[in-house]
Amino acid sequence: MKNLPVSLVIFISVLILNSCASNCDKSVYYYAKVPVYGSLESLRKGVEVTDVQSMDTITKIVELNHAYFLEEKGKGIHVIDKVSFNEPRLVSFIRIPGFLSAEAINNTLFIGQATDLFSINVSDLNSIQVSSRVKNVLNAGFVKSDSFIVGYTEAYIRLVLEDAKCAETYIYPENSSEFLSLSVEPHINLHITNNHVHACDNNNVSSFSINNDDLLFRASSPIGTGRNTTSPTISSTPEFLAVGTPTSNIFLFQNDGSLNRVVSTFVSSPFTCGKFSLFQNTAIYTDFETNPAQGCGSQNSMHIHPINGLSQPFIPRQFSFTQPQYTSIVDSTLLLCDGSAGFSLFDFKNPSMFNPDTDKFDALTNVHAAVGVLSTERALVWGNDGLFYFDVKTPSNIQLITEIK
Repeated sequence: MKNLPVSLVIFISVLILNSCASNCDKSVYYYAKVPVYGSLESLRKGVEVTDVQSMDTITKIVELNHAYFLEEKGKGIHVIDKVSFNEPRLVSFIRIPGFLSAEAINNTLFIGQATDLFSINVSDLNSIQVSSRVKNVLNAGFVKSDSFIVGYTEAYIRLVLEDAKCAETYIYPENSSEFLSLSVEPHINLHITNNHVHACDNNNVSSFSINNDDLLFRASSPIGTGRNTTSPTISSTPEFLAVGTPTSNIFLFQNDGSLNRVVSTFVSSPFTCGKFSLFQNTAIYTDFETNPAQGCGSQNSMHIHPINGLSQPFIPRQFSFTQPQYTSIVDSTLLLCDGSAGFSLFDFKNPSMFNPDTDKFDALTNVHAAVGVLSTERALVWGNDGLFYFDVKTPSNIQLITEIK
């Protein structure tokens, strides 16, 4: 082109550029998990007590002196009256749209719902009443136009990109975050210790002091960046409050409601998806993987790890089980829900020397056990086979009392 006039060279160059960047519409197709939103006010107003409902998936059982409360995420709480010690019965269901977590103390349930934390007086199971509510303290990242994600639906998305540059190899749709499969979903975990309710979502942990049924915000601290900390758990000893997940970070705080972080020698596992609990100076957690999509590389083990404060540190250990899913500890007795292998009771007074072969009190293997709660004389266990009530007054001789329907 060096012999062509400059003006002609410019003209030809413009034509070439235009042909490379010619505009046209382009359709992009993909499958996605599309969030379904409900207004926050409708969620708050949707709390009601109804008749007994069928159970789908129970994720936790909370116990008070007169009742059991069974969590069903996204739906609400099944209420069991245990005033008759040998004949507990389902009496009602507390419908809580956007329900994520519950804890209880005295005669009060504390509920994590969408962005809120509120309390319910359950002293009279025939007159369950909402007591107080703190709004917009959790899960801020899941709010859109005063609405909250209440579920997801699979959809085949067609997105038309107007005036797309056809010459580009890769075309990414703008504002596609609404249609992407989310690796992190709304989450709340609650824990009561030292007259405080501690609540965490995927990003922060907050503490609220308890005054009768009322809640007063005390402090807040970051625990992750959302996608780095998924579904964290809270547990405590008299000295420490621990928040996090074994797959990433577990943060230790002073257990006084201040959320002042302390230095820790805690060691976590890179492949564990299970929840953890603290007992004495140890963290106990299971790594049975109920959702393969989480990719935790489960080894179907129960882990016992030391935490800060040990006078005689020991090496973290793990013990193989069939489908270890949930633990509950009262005094020095450990209940382990082991999925299709049933559940076992262990002597756990010395965690650093624990041996599942020599420390086993008894086991019941003919019911599926996914979630359970242990008290001094009774155990309530839920699994694929239903809900069962056991006499464990003598831990070495587990006795079935009844199936609760």
